[in-house]
Amino acid sequence: MANLLPGGIRARLVLKTCGHHQNFGQLYFQMEYSDIAAGMTSRITVDQERNFYDSAYAAHLHTPDHALIINRHSLQKELSDPGGLFYERRLLYGAVLRQLLSEQLAGRAILDYGCGLGEWGVWMATEGAAVALVDLSPVAIEIGLRRAAASGVANRVRGFAVDAANLNCFQDAEFDLIYASAALHHTLKYSNALAELLRVLRPGGKLILAETYGNNTALNWLRRLNWRLRKQANEAGEEIILSVRELDLLRRHFGSYRSHP
Repeated sequence: MANLLPGGIRARLVLKTCGHHQNFGQLYFQMEYSDIAAGMTSRITVDQERNFYDSAYAAHLHTPDHALIINRHSLQKELSDPGGLFYERRLLYGAVLRQLLSEQLAGRAILDYGCGLGEWGVWMATEGAAVALVDLSPVAIEIGLRRAAASGVANRVRGFAVDAANLNCFQDAEFDLIYASAALHHTLKYSNALAELLRVLRPGGKLILAETYGNNTALNWLRRLNWRLRKQANEAGEEIILSVRELDLLRRHFGSYRSHP
């Protein structure tokens, strides 16, 4: 059973598959996710979301290579420095770092799912993992691969700018571990995305998520109000706030489940 979390906090979730996968039909997932998305006032296309994030990430295209370097030391510094990239969410990402370090990353095949600028995936490669970066945004993948080269692990990092609903660039059961940082709530609205995620994870593999846990109705309402006040673009793709409903759907396909505040 999952631990109960205080309303609205960010959670680290660890899910481990059974020794074998269930038989997932595409129609089944289309039905599940049309149900999850029902009632949403803003529905966007893949192209709209891709263009939004290409534009957002473009500001990083001119970052010098030395500023892209990442390793365990620099990641820990980002968590402890008030000016650091991860400082605002240091409790969450500190817990993620400890969890990932406990996974004995060296030699494992890992997918950084919705990698953004590639910080976590490239860091895992510096720990000896063979990493695939996946993001909808080609700009994000370009920067992630530059980060890998700057960090000296270009030979252990591949990058793919693809739609999460079609991961045909990967074989069945290709990955020992999938890590997704604030990514799954973006992809669940697309038919077949979960089926593809499960397909590429090997039996006995592990899915680790770092997500906002939206189990507090009042906080969720305030989040959406804040988005409207800030005029957040619909193309940001934030329709879903991960909640018990989505986690129950995930739990059906994993042998064990743990959540951590």
